[in-house]
Amino acid sequence: MSKVNILDSRTIIQKQQLADEAHSAVDFFYLDNDFHKSFYTATNRLQVWNWLKNLSLQLDRYRFLRVQQADMPLDELIKQHNAILDAVEAKDRKEAETRAFDHLNLMLAEKDELVKQFPDYFIEEANH
Repeated sequence: MSKVNILDSRTIIQKQQLADEAHSAVDFFYLDNDFHKSFYTATNRLQVWNWLKNLSLQLDRYRFLRVQQADMPLDELIKQHNAILDAVEAKDRKEAETRAFDHLNLMLAEKDELVKQFPDYFIEEANH
């Protein structure tokens, strides 16, 4: 990842902090997408990002609902983004992978609570 891409990503994180301070979940959500997209752009994989975006409508609905929760730890997401970017900047691939894995797991760990709060938004399969 070039210095320019890292600077762009850090700018996105700063904007996320402002969105968090302003309690703007909508802005935070779109900035979160921009942060993730920046990694695909920096690695010349924008076509993969576009493909994923077309396939991930349900995931985006979940993520959007998630960031709108009053108790959603947006500051924790910001810390995770910084940790991922720090590892990338240090060219520590193993650490970057670990931090990205932790970032994904935070979302999955909160799934049950979100489903409990909004059962009508989710469809459970009978006898799965």
